[in-house]
Amino acid sequence: MTHPLAFPLHRAATLARVSERRLRAWAKAKFYLPHYDSGLYSFRDVVALRTLGILRDRGISLQSLKKAGAWLTERYEDPWASLRFGTAGKEFVYYDEQGKPVSVRKVGQCVIEEIPVEKVERAVADEAEQLYTRRRVDEIGQTLKKRTVQSNARCIAGTRITTSAIYGFHKHGYTVEQILRQYPILSEEDVRAAIKAEARNVA
Repeated sequence: MTHPLAFPLHRAATLARVSERRLRAWAKAKFYLPHYDSGLYSFRDVVALRTLGILRDRGISLQSLKKAGAWLTERYEDPWASLRFGTAGKEFVYYDEQGKPVSVRKVGQCVIEEIPVEKVERAVADEAEQLYTRRRVDEIGQTLKKRTVQSNARCIAGTRITTSAIYGFHKHGYTVEQILRQYPILSEEDVRAAIKAEARNVA
């Protein structure tokens, strides 16, 4: 790993995919404070924040998360970054040590959509590494394959982001601007190059 152990607010927001405004509000409400007294966020903080952001985006209320956070913190260390969560409608569950879904409040017999923490952590780690890896100017808008990168899958030059991942968003109707929100380290040229490269493969 080449990413730093602490992140300023704007970097934490980028990696957590949560707005800086939301992070400031959460800190002000003492819902989620940075790990370090200097205001820097730890890697575990960013994993937790991305999980919380997913839960909020799925419609879980901040009030519910606050109550659950107090309850979980009494029972687990660093719960938002260590537990697997899932949502069922407007409620959510966490998974205990045996992998059994447990609800802070009753969720009934709804279908549970999981948020596996290991995938969240891996995604944050990969994106942090990409974010802090300097790219050469001549790599912008280029794609390539390397045997040592993503099992020789075609990637955006200077990153580990596969062109197939970009094309997947494109196929689902995402605009270039929307794709860039998912991958803030990329440029418009990178996205268009990825779409062009994949379009040749499926033609």
